[in-house]
Amino acid sequence: YINEIFDAFIGEMLSEKPEYIIITGDIAFDGAKASHLEFAEKLKVLSEAGIKVLVLPGNHDITGAAYIFPDGEAKISDSVTPEEFREIYSEFGYSGGISYDENSLSYVYDTGKGVRIFMLDTNLMYGVTLGQLNPKTLEWLEKELALCAESGNIPIVAGHHSLLSHNPRFDLNYRLGNGEDVSKLVTEYGGTLYLCGHLHTQ
Repeated sequence: YINEIFDAFIGEMLSEKPEYIIITGDIAFDGAKASHLEFAEKLKVLSEAGIKVLVLPGNHDITGAAYIFPDGEAKISDSVTPEEFREIYSEFGYSGGISYDENSLSYVYDTGKGVRIFMLDTNLMYGVTLGQLNPKTLEWLEKELALCAESGNIPIVAGHHSLLSHNPRFDLNYRLGNGEDVSKLVTEYGGTLYLCGHLHTQ
């Protein structure tokens, strides 16, 4: 029922009209390109209504092993590369950022209202459950958080994997491997909010 669920979500957002919608990944079924293209097309309804949508990849979005299920049978489908993901979602964060990490699909978006949104690609490797920021991305994050603080902005941080353990069943492989380092950095530079996905606990 994902199409019905998402259509209902779009209707709710068009009614509530938030300034921003942050999507923290696991967008497409096993990273199927057709699924990404369909999803991006639906997001345009929101952007056309003046709602800014910011997107990140989850561990299911760039897998290299996508499937579709015509007539109930699994068939291999085209998936997307990181470059294609960035292109498909170019108008949903990837063309409007003020800074981009060279080593991941992370970026920073400035709202122009005293808040910068840090969209962290927390996938250590695409297609696996474990998440961790690589050392170079961590360096980039610290530099951008420092610039955010210097400019008097407040950081809001979003990533696919959680920083904290939500419950014992979703601990190993669900928390960010170096979540303590990320949490320490974000707190040091004035961050108090981290948004995440990954758990699938509908």
